[in-house]
Amino acid sequence: MLETLSSITSKVRWLRPIVVVLGLTCLAIFSSSLFNIGYYTEEMYLIPSLVGFVWSLLLFIMLNAFVNLPIKPDNKVAFMTKIKYWFVRLGYRILTIIFVLMTVAGLILSFRLFSVW
Repeated sequence: MLETLSSITSKVRWLRPIVVVLGLTCLAIFSSSLFNIGYYTEEMYLIPSLVGFVWSLLLFIMLNAFVNLPIKPDNKVAFMTKIKYWFVRLGYRILTIIFVLMTVAGLILSFRLFSVW
């Protein structure tokens, strides 16, 4: 799973500026609609802009978190280096589980919010 996320992240690194611009735009529309400031003063923009911000935040996390996975050490490496590698990989595995759970929560939130909208 880690290698899959790392390979996907390395292939779509060019999406990072687009995701940032999309996220900031959705956040601006959400804030403008929430506080009745500017052009987007209607409430109909609240839910789509919130969902767009959540998904752009998840993509941003994926694009930045899984870039530099540590490579597997050789058998000639010292025992403490192997322990260090194991703990670093454990941290990445926990981060992967959290990312997958946040993605499932984002899907559920999207379906619920769009059913209300």
